Amino acid sequence: MKSNQSIKAPGLKYIILMFLFIGLSILIYIYWYFQVSENSKNYLINYKEKLSHQDIKIEWAEIETKGFPYRIEHNINDIKIKFNDHIIESKNIKFINQPWNFRHFLIKLENNINLQNKDQSIKILNENLISSLIIEKDLTKRLSIQSNLLNILFRDISIKLLMPEFHFRSTNKENIEAFISANTLLINDLNSMQIDKIIIEADILNTNNLNNQSLISWSIMNGGIDIKNFTFIINNNPLYFNGFLGLDKNSEILSSISLKGQGVEDLLKIMKKKNIINSDIYKASNLIIKTINISSKLIDKEPTYSLNSQNGELYFMNIKLLKLVDLKKYFLN
Repeated sequence: MKSNQSIKAPGLKYIILMFLFIGLSILIYIYWYFQVSENSKNYLINYKEKLSHQDIKIEWAEIETKGFPYRIEHNINDIKIKFNDHIIESKNIKFINQPWNFRHFLIKLENNINLQNKDQSIKILNENLISSLIIEKDLTKRLSIQSNLLNILFRDISIKLLMPEFHFRSTNKENIEAFISANTLLINDLNSMQIDKIIIEADILNTNNLNNQSLISWSIMNGGIDIKNFTFIINNNPLYFNGFLGLDKNSEILSSISLKGQGVEDLLKIMKKKNIINSDIYKASNLIIKTINISSKLIDKEPTYSLNSQNGELYFMNIKLLKLVDLKKYFLN
């Protein structure tokens, strides 16, 4: 009888030790989780303070932290971002990360976004907007944003993007690589317009100088957008752009863009139909398109067209198309 008890006793000890080990591990994990959760929250607060030194001020009413035991979720209520004269507001943003990696955040935004600049305002409605933010050495290295629908409301204009994606990556201290795509772009104002399968690949230049300057000053002095590829489809015909986009010393849009594709003629037809250009401009432009198409066939080369803007006017192959909007009246002050 004594020998049987002596055999069972070691097994009972192992079971007790196992439960003690599990219990201790759970307590250690709980302690570690809440420490990391607090560190994650402090990381956001410290990052906000670092941005304030770059004249980017972020305010919020409160941070609610939850998500135990698998994730850390910070609900930031009534957030407001101020940059120069620009204000971005939203009711609630969720920052989510795993306890073992608080430099990688998933961001969910289920409310409208309001943008203001003096007397101008834009409202952005969204469906299931989620983004991924990776921060390394206090610099944003990669930001990805996707949504089922973005509806941008400005005055009487509604711009809808179906299944849009935005990807930004900083490869050095000066430039940011950008990739944007959407299944459909629908513009509704007095005349509706639809564009399909949009893809934009570009470099945003000299962004390190943006911190202490307004958008206009940055673009005039040393900023701009180098468009490597801008593709979309009109009436099943593709259209390709590449070139540079910036502002001149008078804050007018300055661009030098090359166009290719069968969609060029379709684009001009739509502009004429929407009364953006008149019949004389359309006929002159169409004549140049046909001439270039014929000459390109003779040398077995894809037709290429130029689109330029200067002094506030847009030109197609040296033909004045239209007067561009004055950006100083809107969000570039």
